[in-house]
Amino acid sequence: MDTQTMDTVRHNLLGRSQSLLGRRRWTLTEFGRIGESEAQTLARIQASLDRLAGGTYGDCVTCHGAIETERLRAMPEVDRCGGCTH
Repeated sequence: MDTQTMDTVRHNLLGRSQSLLGRRRWTLTEFGRIGESEAQTLARIQASLDRLAGGTYGDCVTCHGAIETERLRAMPEVDRCGGCTH
C-alpha cells in the first residue's frame, strides 16, 4: 500500500476514533457506561493504528496475506482479508 493511501487510512481511523471517543465521553456522562459495540469498535481502531505503527497494517491477522485495498478503504479497521472473514 502506498504512503498516500496509508496516510488517508491513518487519518480516517483517527477521525473515527475521535468521534467514538466523543460519543463515549457523552455516554459515560449521561449513563455511566459505554456500549459494548462502541468499545469493540474502539478496540479494533486502536489495533489498526498499532498495526500501522508496526508496519503490519494491511496484512491479514489470520493468513498473513494482503487484505484487499478496497476492503481497507471501506472498513479501515478490518484485520482480516475477505477469504478469512467467512
